[in-house]
Amino acid sequence: MSDQVFSPSELNILEADWEKTPASVRVILIALYHRVQQVDALEKRIAELEEQIKLNSSNSSKPPSSNGPRHNPDPPLKPKSGKKRGGQPGHEGHHRQLVPPKDVTEMVIHRPQTCGHCGDPLAGQDSNPMRWQVTELPPVKPIIIEHQVHRLGCASCGKTTSGILPTQLAKSQFGDRLTAFINLLMAQYRMSKRQVKRLLSEGFNINISLGGIIRRQQEMSQSLEDSVDKITEKVEAAKVRYIDETGWRQRNQRGFLWCVLSTEATLFHLVRSRARSIARQLLKDVEDKVVVSDRYNAYDWIADPHHQTCWAHLLRHFRRFELRDGESQIAGGNLLIYGDYLLHRWRRLKDGTISRREFQQELPKHREMIFKWLTFGASCDHRRTRISCQRILKQYETLFVFTRYPNVDPTNNVCERALRHPVIWRKLSFGNDSDSGITYVERILSVLATCRQQDLNPYDFLQQLVHADRRALPLPALFQ
Repeated sequence: MSDQVFSPSELNILEADWEKTPASVRVILIALYHRVQQVDALEKRIAELEEQIKLNSSNSSKPPSSNGPRHNPDPPLKPKSGKKRGGQPGHEGHHRQLVPPKDVTEMVIHRPQTCGHCGDPLAGQDSNPMRWQVTELPPVKPIIIEHQVHRLGCASCGKTTSGILPTQLAKSQFGDRLTAFINLLMAQYRMSKRQVKRLLSEGFNINISLGGIIRRQQEMSQSLEDSVDKITEKVEAAKVRYIDETGWRQRNQRGFLWCVLSTEATLFHLVRSRARSIARQLLKDVEDKVVVSDRYNAYDWIADPHHQTCWAHLLRHFRRFELRDGESQIAGGNLLIYGDYLLHRWRRLKDGTISRREFQQELPKHREMIFKWLTFGASCDHRRTRISCQRILKQYETLFVFTRYPNVDPTNNVCERALRHPVIWRKLSFGNDSDSGITYVERILSVLATCRQQDLNPYDFLQQLVHADRRALPLPALFQ
């Protein structure tokens, strides 16, 4: 039986009537009261557990990779057409493009010698032959250049003089292209050092130790320092930035990988903390700028006119409201309807279907209905929904910053996409155990992501970077 203090008023019984109640009946009533309290508590707990079971990437902050095989994605809004999958009749096909004749390695002519009908000899040439190109990998044999440094004695003075090995060669026994390729395999294609060693041995006939791979990683990290400094400057100067963070193991303890992204560059930063001081350090000045983030309280210091709350996160919260019964379900359903429609109209604005003037004319109605149902949720009977809606209302103006700026997105999806590759890498590598490894991850991820934004071939850039750094030449430009 519960230790909770019992009062007759709990059963709407007057004190005088309670005194007249036989003692045996009192015991039964008190026991029933406590039993009802226990049942109510258990029902709430069951509802919470059922809600947790239903959580997935569409209604919570869980990543898509956490969805189980039994997860059924939300049905598409557009009804099925009833057509078979694949290309439809009249569809313009996409075929493999032939390379020009000047780039063909070898040309083999298949010319008939005799007529297939009468057997007479054939002569001449087809002015428009059927062209069929077969692409093949060449036999891989590494290029090994041996440098011999001679020491010669002088017949006059008897002293010995040694030849000089060029500085760029003395730094490593592995060339620029191979060093760039090793780092690309690890950081871009998420291969472990042992997998890289095996691939180089089996596929390229190159033998390299695990220590040699680590030294190439450390060399690349040093070469990337200047490029990351320029990325940092670009991100800090950008007028619109997107920020997010995810977990990352550091020295077998919990750490965090922060990502700050602009239209031109992406900066990654690995630290042990998820505090707002890190956000301040990364964003620095936010005056006359806009930051797009989720509702994590590390960003609460950003003034509302400069802070856009991610609508993708909001919609997931609204779907979670729908998992709960009663007024929470009503609030969640209506918030989803009006939130989805607002983003639908924004997408039509972006693709030119409607004008900005039309969008702005509709906006007051969107704001009114979203405010109405947030207010309804802020006073509903479900505690968690009520608290969430109250918090969103306190930051209400951050929901609509994107409506004032044409270059601000309403979601933080670009940052979440940038983090997807590192998250998969983290799951395969289990994080970092050294300061040099942490620095390498920050730098290589920042440069690879920025190369994609700048439409640069990352392999070419890394190769040029190593080549220039070994020879003390000007480093290649990451930004034009």
